[in-house]
Amino acid sequence: MSGWGFPWIGHKESNSLIRSLLDKGHIKSDKVEEAFRSVQRSAFLPPGLGKRGQEDSPIKQGIYHQSAPHMYATVIEALEFEAGKIDDNTL
Repeated sequence: MSGWGFPWIGHKESNSLIRSLLDKGHIKSDKVEEAFRSVQRSAFLPPGLGKRGQEDSPIKQGIYHQSAPHMYATVIEALEFEAGKIDDNTL
């Protein structure tokens, strides 16, 4: 996958991961940056995998799978969500 230009590298701090996503153009808007800064990926990982929360890589263990942060950033940016504009028909 590295041939696609995706950064399959680990980040030790959330700020480092977010800076990388900004520098590579995955995060483009202030609202998506703010969302990434307000939620720790490690909070959604199974026990024992929390230290991998700052890696920009997919995490798979058994039946558990979480995509890489750059994938979420790219999709969220493409959806162009606006505060107060999301309802039951959004997705």
